Parts: sequence; C-alpha cells; structure tokens
Amino acid sequence: MKKFTIIFAAVGMTFLSTAVRADSLFQTYNSGRFDFALSLDYFKTKANFSADGSKTSLPASNQYQNINSLLGLRYVLIDDLGLTTEMGIGNAESKDSLSTRTNSAISFVSLGADYRILHVDYWTLVGRMTYAQAIEKISASGDSALINDGANEFKAFLDGSYDWGFLVPFAQVGINYRSLGLSTLFLYTLGSEFRFDFIYFGAAMNGLMSIKDDEQTNKPLVKDSITNQVNAGSKRYYSINPNLTDSEIYLKYRINQDWALKVMAGYTLFGSNSAEGFHFGASINWGFGGQARKYSPQRPTSKRSEPKKSLVIDPADQTFKEDTNDGVNQDYFKPVSPSKNNYIEQLEGSSESLKQATEPDSETVPAKPKPKAAAKSALEKDYKIKLKKKKKKKSN
Repeated sequence: MKKFTIIFAAVGMTFLSTAVRADSLFQTYNSGRFDFALSLDYFKTKANFSADGSKTSLPASNQYQNINSLLGLRYVLIDDLGLTTEMGIGNAESKDSLSTRTNSAISFVSLGADYRILHVDYWTLVGRMTYAQAIEKISASGDSALINDGANEFKAFLDGSYDWGFLVPFAQVGINYRSLGLSTLFLYTLGSEFRFDFIYFGAAMNGLMSIKDDEQTNKPLVKDSITNQVNAGSKRYYSINPNLTDSEIYLKYRINQDWALKVMAGYTLFGSNSAEGFHFGASINWGFGGQARKYSPQRPTSKRSEPKKSLVIDPADQTFKEDTNDGVNQDYFKPVSPSKNNYIEQLEGSSESLKQATEPDSETVPAKPKPKAAAKSALEKDYKIKLKKKKKKKSN
C-alpha cells in the first residue's frame, strides 16, 4: 500500500496542480487542430449494490480503490471530423483480512472518430465511435487486483448540446458492446454547464444499464469467485449485468484559448451488481493549430446593416454626366433664351435710346463680381429691361 500511496500522491499532485481535460462534448472542429488530453480519476469503495439494488457492505474491513489515468490525442482531419487515439493506465489495490493485492498496467488502447452532424443556431449534434483493445486480461488463476473488465469494447455515442450562453444543457447516449460474452451496456449522460467568464461550473448524472444479458447470467458464481479472490469482493469490474447511476460535479477553468483545467468529484447514487463509492479527479487539455479553440458551439450574431453611402458629386469633376435617358422629352426642361426682338419693338426714338433702355440700370441694380469666364454663361447676367407695351391700332 505504501508504494501505491506514493504513486497516487505523485501523480495526483501533478494533475491537481495543473489539471484538466476538456470534455468530449465541447470539442472544436477546425481542420488541422491538435488536442492533447491527460486525466486522472480516483475511486474508492467499501460496499456493493446487490442484484436487487440494495446496498451491501464488503465483508469485514475489505476495501478496493483504483486510479485510472488516460492519455489521449485528437486531430481534426477536416472540418467537422476528428480522429482520436487513447491509452488507459490502471492502478488498483484490494485489501481483505488476509492479504493486500495491487496491480499497475496499461489497461487498454483505443482508436476513435467523432463527426459534428449538426451545428445550427444554438444546437450542436455530434456522433462518435470508439474501439478499445484490452491489454490487461482477466484470468481465473490470476492474483492481481482488477483494473478493467478484460474485454474489447466497441462504443457508439450521440451527443447533443444547446448553447444559451451562460447555461449549456447537454446530453449523451450510447451503446457499449463488450466481447467475452459480457453484457451489452446502454450509456447515458445528462447535465448542464454554467459559464461565468473563464470559470465554468457543471453538474451531471452518468449511468450505464445492461440491455443484453451476460453469458454467465445463470452462473454468477463463476465471476463472483474471481472478484471475491482478487478484488476483496468488490464488483467494480467483471460483474454480471451491471447497472449504475453516478453523480458528478466539476469546476473548469479556461486559462486561454488553448489551455483548460478541470477538477471533478462524484458519488454513486444507485445501481445493481456494481460497486458503490465516491470518486474525484482532475484533467488538463492543451491544443494548438487550426483556428482559435471553441469551448462551446459559437452563438450566432446578427450582422448590422452598414449605412448606405450617399452619392457625393464633386463640382470640379467634369466627367460627370446626368443620365437623362428615362423616356421623358428633356426639351421641356431646357432654359429658353428668347430674342428681345420678339418682345420689344421700337416705335420711336433712336437706336441708341433703345439700347439704353435694355441695358442694366447701375442705380437700381447692385454691381456683382465678375464671374469666371469658363463658369458663367450669358444667361446668368442680370438685366433690368424697360418694356414698352405694343399698342394695336384701332380700326376705323
């Protein structure tokens, strides 16, 4: 136990001081992204849930405890498709009135893939599959504490989450098919995550349920004899048709876009043919590449319409031409410059007196500055015209 305690303390202090792994439910899906995960989970039990669901203490002062460490690597091959590989390391100790048994070994290696099926508005739906090859096998003649079920496993999951910003409810359902005639399990998770800037707080219920009976269902003593011998009677692993619901709370700290730390703790609520106990752990996740990491599905933002730019015409721009090709006769809008002869007829006096009568009166019309020759036309001049009414001769 001393060696076990030293290992646990060393590993535990390392993980708890830096700690955490990003949840599989909140991955990023930008191509070229790498994510490394390292996690630790400690479990201790002194009781079992019997076949009828009642809680039964282990004989005498028996107890069982184990540490599961997980090292994982994930790579986003293309947008929305990630590939994963993981390795599990188990450390276990069982203690009864006669002896103490330990075990430390690689328990499994796995390959998997996850695909983001849907990412619309606040909804995200992800499908994932994993195959795990058991490295540590269970033997009837063995004398080491158990660190796994000894079976190869094929898992398929469907994950869903809804992002409200400060609150993100999530759920996961899956199937776990196990070799060696072990029962097939239905897996489920239901929880919510509350987000406050860089601190996330979450709570969840995780469970498993046997949906296909173990081949040894009618011969429970075959497996019970092994667990009683090497596991101090604990049904943590290698039990017939297990059912279990476990609680978990966690605190996650997002250091930056690439680093996240998490600590968690939980307790088994109820079950059958399984171990009852408490657990706690920590994990760390580090990623790089691709785009900035997203810890949850991105909330959509409405694009503000940009104000339309008004058309400003530079008066000095001589290339501007008004488009008048609209089907309307523009001749009606052209300025008219009538000849003065159409309105003025000299009846008497000299031509010099007529010219003086139609020239601007300097006394009544103030002088204006002379415009530039290129900018002013003859029509822009002001005139004071004295008109004489043309009288019609009366017919006799």
